[in-house]
Amino acid sequence: MNGNNIVANFIQNISWTDLPADVRAKAKVCLLDALGAIIVGNPAVITGISEKYATRMWPGGDEATMLLFGRRSSAVGAAFVNACAANSLDIDDDGKYTEGHPGAQIIPVALAMAEKQGVTGQEALTAIVIGYEVAHRMGRCWHDDHTIYQACGSWGSVANAAIASRMLGLDTETIKHALGIADYFAPNLPMMRDIDHPTMVKHGMGWGAMTGIMSAELASDGFTGVPSLLGSEKYKDWVSTIGQEYIIVDGVTFKRFSSCLWGHPTFLAAQKVVEKHNITPSNIERIRVKGFHEMIRLYSKHPETEEQAQFSVIWYMRQPLIFWRIRVCALNRKRQGKFSTKTDSRLKAKMFCSQRPRSVAPMRAFPRNGRLWLEKRWDNQRRPRSL
Repeated sequence: MNGNNIVANFIQNISWTDLPADVRAKAKVCLLDALGAIIVGNPAVITGISEKYATRMWPGGDEATMLLFGRRSSAVGAAFVNACAANSLDIDDDGKYTEGHPGAQIIPVALAMAEKQGVTGQEALTAIVIGYEVAHRMGRCWHDDHTIYQACGSWGSVANAAIASRMLGLDTETIKHALGIADYFAPNLPMMRDIDHPTMVKHGMGWGAMTGIMSAELASDGFTGVPSLLGSEKYKDWVSTIGQEYIIVDGVTFKRFSSCLWGHPTFLAAQKVVEKHNITPSNIERIRVKGFHEMIRLYSKHPETEEQAQFSVIWYMRQPLIFWRIRVCALNRKRQGKFSTKTDSRLKAKMFCSQRPRSVAPMRAFPRNGRLWLEKRWDNQRRPRSL
């Protein structure tokens, strides 16, 4: 059977009672994690801008809630705002094959569409599982098909269309059109350009949420789309396991720190050095960081915005070096432009970053009274593509 047929049948027919216990449990945890990300992301600058835009763009919308604002919008508007909030601090979950963040768009789309359609909690959770399973498979196909690394809202558009299609009760033929529309209209998101210049465009979560819902709604009105990548013969083996193998269980992980995952080895190394050797900034003569290419590409200047801080090895490494432990900081509007201190400047002057061919991301700290070496290795000995 064609991959698009397999996926469309799964989207239409899977039920909450069909799902294994561990899948149902993981879906609930994913929901809670995303809600936590939305809550701490509410004060972020991008969230406030998104809410104002949605209110202006969809006036009088009364389909779904823009969480924590006490106001409502269309389902598209609410999903857009809540997706921007969920990803605003980069504390949202990661997906094994998506090489990015599925939950920050899947959960807002599922909540908005569930509220619009008035479905049960079990049906909303079922749609969340559908979103994650489609996201992992579409993400894997997407990255293989594109030569430039694409951010989350690209492949996420198709997963969000799957969720919206389920909520709208579309038949399999219409679902296939919805997936194809989302695939074709998916935003082009060259992630490494934002790594070099961190801004609010980030992972394109809000755009992926909007594209997914709009694609399903267009399909329900008779708008037609091309066959999605899920139907390619090349990806048949990846797609055909949907409904039999649930990637959500082991394929979704949760972040400890509100920052890009590529920089986490450095933070953990700094934390261990501090805890083991009682090092303070005044003791450090120089810091040498070596890592994989993407980690070294992370923002190397003093951050002046929330986004620059999230994608900065230097700013988050300062947490254990200055405060003795890594904090998950809820960055907010009041701190915009106030990320750098004199201590940061001194640490920056002592820090040198370079690429190494291996997957190890070590940090060398050279205190005045001797030399220390610490390495943080990823379990699978490969650098993580997820952000």
